Amino acid sequence: MKIVSCSKMSEVGHRFLIEREGCRLEIYKDVGGYATIGVGHLLSRSEQSSGMLHVYGSGLVRHKINIRNGISQPEAISILKGDLLKFEDVVANYVLIQLQQHQFDALVSFSFNVGVSAFKNSTLLKRLNQSLFTEVPTQLRRWRYSNGVVYDGLINRREFEINLWNGEIHE
Repeated sequence: MKIVSCSKMSEVGHRFLIEREGCRLEIYKDVGGYATIGVGHLLSRSEQSSGMLHVYGSGLVRHKINIRNGISQPEAISILKGDLLKFEDVVANYVLIQLQQHQFDALVSFSFNVGVSAFKNSTLLKRLNQSLFTEVPTQLRRWRYSNGVVYDGLINRREFEINLWNGEIHE
């Protein structure tokens, strides 16, 4: 398989992430108890109090979305694309070896779920940067907790991310 330098999640990765996260058009609490909307967008205090989200559309035109009464599916996807930028950047900038696209997608999904800081400081990243590719599945499986509690949803998500990492998920 061809090795590629990746900086953007593929369409397969986008569909994978939406399937894993789900898409809820009204504000809800995630398993950690955090206010969330769309495809796993954690609402900041400012967004919660103002009821407004700022997103960038085509041509990087910034616009506001009122979230108080829910959002539309296209708005959820727009928010996701904006949110993904920082996770694509952290994977592209902190992984020091070349990845195949499906591996990049799996790591973006993982970092989206655990957060930038957790990804940057993870043993998974340290092992990967030592070219220890075979340790990635074991390291992913360690991340099954939210607030100290093991969740079946996180166990299942990690297995799907491992399948994506291994190139077993296709269009």
